[in-house]
Amino acid sequence: MTMKDKGKFFDCLRTFPNGLYSLLVKSIGEQRSSPQNRYYWGVVIPAYMMGKGESDGEPCSKDQAHYDLQLKYNFKEAADPETGELVRTPAGTSDLDTGPFVDYTELCRSWIAMWLNINTPDPKKK
Repeated sequence: MTMKDKGKFFDCLRTFPNGLYSLLVKSIGEQRSSPQNRYYWGVVIPAYMMGKGESDGEPCSKDQAHYDLQLKYNFKEAADPETGELVRTPAGTSDLDTGPFVDYTELCRSWIAMWLNINTPDPKKK
């Protein structure tokens, strides 16, 4: 639901009967662009796949590369109810706005350069 008028928003909230509710209000930023998405899937992911494959001696799929990078730089942590151990799960990148997606991509590029010794071209340069 998108609301641009705060007054109408609060009027709507007053119509709810008394009780406990959960409400998430999130500012919507600019959605990541097609060039950003193409760069990630066309440059960053293949670089990781190549480096990981050479490192492990077995091929790495696009899905596995994406999963690994999300687990490293875009994750949620929750305590395992049985052990209390913190467990990471990928948070997904589809909801990342332009700025956070740039940050995520740069973290991935830096890690690939440092640990897999593969430099990827700067996305800002043609």
